Amino acid sequence: MEIDGKPHPHSFYRDGDEIRVVEGVTREGQGTSIRSKIEKLLVLKSTGSAFHGFHRDEYTRLPETWDRILSTEIEAGWQWKLFKTLKEAKAVDFNGAWKAARDITMKIYAEDNSASVQATMYKMADTFLATVPQIEAVDYALPNKHYFEIGMFSPIRIEELGIDPQQICRGTRT
Repeated sequence: MEIDGKPHPHSFYRDGDEIRVVEGVTREGQGTSIRSKIEKLLVLKSTGSAFHGFHRDEYTRLPETWDRILSTEIEAGWQWKLFKTLKEAKAVDFNGAWKAARDITMKIYAEDNSASVQATMYKMADTFLATVPQIEAVDYALPNKHYFEIGMFSPIRIEELGIDPQQICRGTRT
């Protein structure tokens, strides 16, 4: 992932699946309502994300953590203010707004020392609303893509992997 023209040391994205979406509705005598979105933006940061201090009860299963891998498939959407005329809509830089949304999303995702995914989403939405005045509302979805730590040096019996040890030793001299 490049942020401000430089490779970020611990944030990455998968190129290729991301798509731009737009939905427009025009009603006679009212105007045109437009909603824009970025979908399927798969990202991962290997540090700089926490999840702690949340309410715990008998149903809580996740442990608190102060540093974790955060991977998600970002969906960012924004609702434009109602365009009463075609002239108003033609005056808007839709490509510039998309670029701003994407750049803001990537930069905050990579650089925020995130207390939680919700806190990071709030910063993204707040910054985007302040940057593009024709936007009325912003929403984000960042569902966790979980990666669990495993002990790489824990002994594993080869049978647990579904491999027949006789197949490995056959034809070799010891």
